[in-house]
Amino acid sequence: MRRHVLSVVVLILVVFFIISFSLWSPIVSIFYPVPLEHLVKVSGKDFDNGSVAVYFITWYGCPYGATVSWPLYVFLEKFGNVTVEPHYSMVEGDIGSPVPGLLFLNYSSKLISFHVLYLYNQYLNATPNGTRIDNLVTYGLGVIKQEEPPWVYSLIKEYEVDLPLVSPWTNVVNSGNPPHVATALIITSPKGTFMLIGYPSTLSPQDVLSISSNATYLLALVNSGKVPPQILSFSEQLVQDV
Repeated sequence: MRRHVLSVVVLILVVFFIISFSLWSPIVSIFYPVPLEHLVKVSGKDFDNGSVAVYFITWYGCPYGATVSWPLYVFLEKFGNVTVEPHYSMVEGDIGSPVPGLLFLNYSSKLISFHVLYLYNQYLNATPNGTRIDNLVTYGLGVIKQEEPPWVYSLIKEYEVDLPLVSPWTNVVNSGNPPHVATALIITSPKGTFMLIGYPSTLSPQDVLSISSNATYLLALVNSGKVPPQILSFSEQLVQDV
């Protein structure tokens, strides 16, 4: 009898945890915005005093950063001149292949200010110049605090560290292996401030790989005006927020 009761209790707990994880994002979105895989409005304030500013915080080998780089490139090209370099992410087990992406080298525009910050190296174990890092989270937050405006640091800390967006017990930085500051895109404009953590649900790393695994080819395709629909769709969403 006790064994039967124990089995029922265990079953109830398992079901509870499964439901908690699967429904966690919809639940927390009732209380505050959830920018995981979605570009959402996190503030009604324009932190750039009537102008448009875009902040892209990522790291050299990030598959998510590589994914976001394509629609971001298309978006930036609409408002100015951007210089990029084809690149590839590191290989992560759940993706299986290096994701083609772009490194942003320079941007000039009279309408938008663009700020890109690469926190870590290609292999997520050192600074971009190769200095080993003991604690990726502490180091990443420190760099953001030093290099970016206070409000950018505050948003990253709030949504990646303070709030348990991934599960009831897990924040964004600790969901990584190893824990680290995740790729984030922030846009502030007269329409408010919008944020995306990771990649958009409409454009995954696998989606980019299905288009092409060759970054040079994909860049040429985009520059020819033949922007793949998945990339174009999210770039148009970015345009709507400026």
